[in-house]
Amino acid sequence: MFDNPIYNYPIEAILAYFGCREDGKGMFFSPLREETTPSLHVNKRDNVWYDHGAGIGGTNVQLVMSVKKCSKEEAEKLGMKVKEVKLPMS
Repeated sequence: MFDNPIYNYPIEAILAYFGCREDGKGMFFSPLREETTPSLHVNKRDNVWYDHGAGIGGTNVQLVMSVKKCSKEEAEKLGMKVKEVKLPMS
């Protein structure tokens, strides 16, 4: 689907990089704002996300673009840096 392999990198690792916690039921606290109830859902099979509180979603690169307010190219570079860190997956 995508030429850049970063799109296959798990969104959960990107969320962990941003310090987002999972509630144990597949929902994450959104990195886009402060919240007391997690509103961000990750479809692990398709590696896409949807933030029910913000009404937006997309790929892991689009998540980085939304959080960092950066271009696609900058988000892809940051995604590659995150991948190099090799964060532990729970």
